[in-house]
Amino acid sequence: MQDTLSLYELNALVRRSLEQCLPDEYWVQAELSDVRTNSTGHCYLEFVQKDPRSNNLIAKARGTIWANIYRLLKPYFCLLYTSPSPRDCS
Repeated sequence: MQDTLSLYELNALVRRSLEQCLPDEYWVQAELSDVRTNSTGHCYLEFVQKDPRSNNLIAKARGTIWANIYRLLKPYFCLLYTSPSPRDCS
């Protein structure tokens, strides 16, 4: 019989494993496929990676920029994000 982990325990195990295997800081290269904001001011991102030969999706991740940080970054997103532009840049 397999041991059962709670979601919290699984997240803690993954976190410890990543902390042991990866350096403290690193860059991740991905395409930003979606940027959305909500009425609370949080910004939700979707990152993707596609196979260069077939253009098929091979990885996807989501991210969140909390409202207090997004307020500082929003002018840069509005300058750099082109097609389509986020609704709150108009």
